[in-house]
Amino acid sequence: MKAELKLDYYRDGIDETKVICTDIPIAAACGYYNVDNYFYFLLQKFFYKNWKFDKHYENKMFENMGLRYREIIVKDTEMLKEKVKIFLKDNKPVLLPIKYCDMFFSSEYKKSQSTHFILLSGYNVDVDIWYMRLSPHVISDSVLNENIGLYPFRVKEKMVLDMWKQTNYKYCKEKNFFQNKIFVVEQEAKSNIIDIYQLLNMLFSKNFKLENEFLNVIKNYQYKDKEKLEYDIYFIRAYYIKYVIQFFEILKKYINRNNKKLCEKIDVFLERYIQTRSINIAKLQAKCLRGEELEIESVMLEEKAMECDLLDIIAEIKHNLQSNYEINGINYVNNSIITASSEDKIYFDCENVRNDDNEIWRSDNVNAPHWLMFEFNKEIKVKKMNICHDSNFNKITMCFCIEGSKDMDKWELLDSVVNNSDITTTHLLKGKAYRYIRIYITEPSKLYNQARIRKVEIYGMEDIVKY
Repeated sequence: MKAELKLDYYRDGIDETKVICTDIPIAAACGYYNVDNYFYFLLQKFFYKNWKFDKHYENKMFENMGLRYREIIVKDTEMLKEKVKIFLKDNKPVLLPIKYCDMFFSSEYKKSQSTHFILLSGYNVDVDIWYMRLSPHVISDSVLNENIGLYPFRVKEKMVLDMWKQTNYKYCKEKNFFQNKIFVVEQEAKSNIIDIYQLLNMLFSKNFKLENEFLNVIKNYQYKDKEKLEYDIYFIRAYYIKYVIQFFEILKKYINRNNKKLCEKIDVFLERYIQTRSINIAKLQAKCLRGEELEIESVMLEEKAMECDLLDIIAEIKHNLQSNYEINGINYVNNSIITASSEDKIYFDCENVRNDDNEIWRSDNVNAPHWLMFEFNKEIKVKKMNICHDSNFNKITMCFCIEGSKDMDKWELLDSVVNNSDITTTHLLKGKAYRYIRIYITEPSKLYNQARIRKVEIYGMEDIVKY
């Protein structure tokens, strides 16, 4: 008997070393229910930590996505084993808090006392194996050149239980929050978030009043000793520098890729914002070590000046995303007839590209070209396409083009991509009317003959009659 959740690899996600490492497994657990929840979770977390005080913000973040983050009490390894299998069988991702010093596969084994979350995604009773999702930095920095992505990792059940037992013993000794606990992310209701534009509007609403959490922290900081100061400064930098950088990095993923001017403007603003905060954190650290008072008035003036610039740049991003939102409207893929040059009808049917459930279309194992075609019941004006490719880097669609036709006889080139490395590609088109849209693939991947596409969205301005 076995169970395994289908989770995205998130190779286009956030480098764990650039945030708090436990954020990423939680984000990926949210992403199990909707792949975009990964970014929605992180964006909300970064927002609340910096610009909005709400002691219930964690509950609010999950509620916005229609999810619940629940702690489960487990008193021993037998209870842990039982609970984990129940949740995974019920298609619910489980988060296991483990200290790095107890992770035998980590470069921090027997060193760091910090906690990480192991995302449990399945088990196989026949061979006593548990399936995990882990980032490269947990396994070893030498595995890949970057710390992005959550990769499958299989470990003997006893080894996982022993890790947890060792860590939990330490937690109990320390009276740590994590003692005798695991965590599960569950679907509870329909998500309130439609897309990134609507989420940004929700966070920075008309009645939004900016509450500078960074100012609150440094204004009320009380120095105790050097060791505690170093620990606190690490998290201050993480929350108020790293989080801000990644907040805007996520937004840039959703901005029109052709709008280089706005992206450059964000970078200029971000450089000034982060430089100001970095200097003020350094001042705080130096003043504490010297036993001097921080001149909080000058810090407040600098931060207040940056707040206006922050709201201005957010307004520009919202305007940009709004134009995307207005273009989107209806996803015409939902009302189309989909055909392909070839397919594995049992497992990799071309119909899979309609859905957001990690299923894919895969062509037969024959030489390129391959194609995927969408037929509408009348001509539509196509303005934008999103294509989600396979999340395995070696299987991403390398070279392809998008074509449009009125009669399936003459095809017009709408866009082309060479040497692609993006898991999701966005294509802004001119809005010309076509009855047929085709993705024509000339180089399916780095290593394989088969073409693989996970999801396609085709957007335009006009409505069409459903079949």
